[in-house]
Amino acid sequence: MHITKLKNVIAGCLFVVMGITACTRNTIEFGTVPENNYTHLSFIDTIGVNLSTVLVDSFPTSSPAAFLVGKYKDPYLGTITAKPFFQMDKPATLPDITAQAIYDSVVLIIHPNDYYYGDTSLQQTIT
Repeated sequence: MHITKLKNVIAGCLFVVMGITACTRNTIEFGTVPENNYTHLSFIDTIGVNLSTVLVDSFPTSSPAAFLVGKYKDPYLGTITAKPFFQMDKPATLPDITAQAIYDSVVLIIHPNDYYYGDTSLQQTIT
């Protein structure tokens, strides 16, 4: 029984000594390169940042009352393209149309106004 107690004391002492030596660490100061065998650190001195600039157009191209269509080559901005998108709705008051009526055509009437960008003296082609 005396030998078993001695073995337990020796094992306990070894465990304490191993625990104390395992808990020591080297100090790492910021900006220094640590030893290669101590840690596995990766240093990154640059970070890529994706930036973009969005310029808000000073000439709005969307409106429920008017729309722009066409292409223009601006010397400063390059090629400017405007495409209209609109939603059609029924008129406020509907005319009396019989159920047997047949439509032979639909007409979209667009009235030009003084809302433009670019040179209007040149011939315009819309396709």
